[in-house]
Amino acid sequence: NGTEECTSSISEFRDFCCFDKCTICMNETDMVDWETYVDFDSSSQSCGNFDWYFTSNVVKKGSQECTDLQMAYSEKCCYAPIDYTVPACSLCKQGEVWYDLNGDIQVEFEGEPRSCNEVSNSLFRKSEDSSEICAQARSEYFDSCCFVKCDLCQDAQLDANVEIMYNNAVTTCLELGLKFSIDIIQEGSDECNTARELFAEPCCFLTPTEPCTLCSNDGNQGQVRANVDVNFYGSQTTCSELNSFLVSREEQVGFMCQAAKTELQGTCCFEMCTICGNDGNLYWDNPVQFNDMKFACGELTWILSGEMIEDGTPECIDMQTSYFDQCCTGPSLEIPEGGDKCEICPSGKDWYAQVTYNETPMTCLELDSVLLRDGLFDGSDECQSATEQYSAQC
Repeated sequence: NGTEECTSSISEFRDFCCFDKCTICMNETDMVDWETYVDFDSSSQSCGNFDWYFTSNVVKKGSQECTDLQMAYSEKCCYAPIDYTVPACSLCKQGEVWYDLNGDIQVEFEGEPRSCNEVSNSLFRKSEDSSEICAQARSEYFDSCCFVKCDLCQDAQLDANVEIMYNNAVTTCLELGLKFSIDIIQEGSDECNTARELFAEPCCFLTPTEPCTLCSNDGNQGQVRANVDVNFYGSQTTCSELNSFLVSREEQVGFMCQAAKTELQGTCCFEMCTICGNDGNLYWDNPVQFNDMKFACGELTWILSGEMIEDGTPECIDMQTSYFDQCCTGPSLEIPEGGDKCEICPSGKDWYAQVTYNETPMTCLELDSVLLRDGLFDGSDECQSATEQYSAQC
């Protein structure tokens, strides 16, 4: 394509080999409704088949045959696509509540027998949710096409992966819920009530009012070692997975919670390293040098938390030895009397948001350190300018 030979061939043969094909839609911006069938050529055919007919029979755009077929079928076969920036019509939605669709039910729609699935698809393609057409369709077809699916757990939570035996087959609680949609098992039916009696206990659980956290004791919250493997009540898991299970299922005062704490806190839990330990108070704004960059001591503590450094480890002891005097014994001499570091986000910072400072891309965390390194303090004109420029981003 694009060669001199190709260009020459197109110029020589295009008028003989190519034609402007007819389309069934009179309005070129309309879409063909493939799910609509019409009587054509002694049979019922999808409107989409006209494209093949026009190609195989060389029906040209503007020809009499093209015009005749458009006049006969365009209104039924074509529709103007909706603006999908606004919600499309959903047949089984009432207000903010979504119901399930009984797709196989047959109804009369646009003068022809259609399944509820076809009605729903047609409305979704052609009508906006707020349109009068959508409202009228819901009024006419909702009772026939839509239903309230059996809710196995009602106000409780579904334990999706638990395996159960249902109708002589092994399935999960999640698959059972999906089966209720496919098999049209309605809320209040005998089958729904029987399933709830049999499977509510293994499949459903209540969210605890005071969730169990594995590493809490007497109001003190420790940290969880994420990837440590443990065995609890015969199940192999990790500390983080066990903690997630306990938080979602068990009460703080429950037997399972207390058993997990007694058996596994020593393995799964630790205290986070802090620069000042128990012997000093952290002076957040004191500047220190770390990895060739200047940070506030409070930000250094945040970095230690991100790296999950445990209290009492050699790493922690080294950090405390290096930074205790600078961070924990009093205000730094580098901070002007009564002054604080420039804080562009007093109420919280998006540490990883990207900004550009002095033509250099960096994160808001790095910007915080650069402002401290450059000696910008609260109340200065430079701090005010930086706050105005970066607070919206950070």
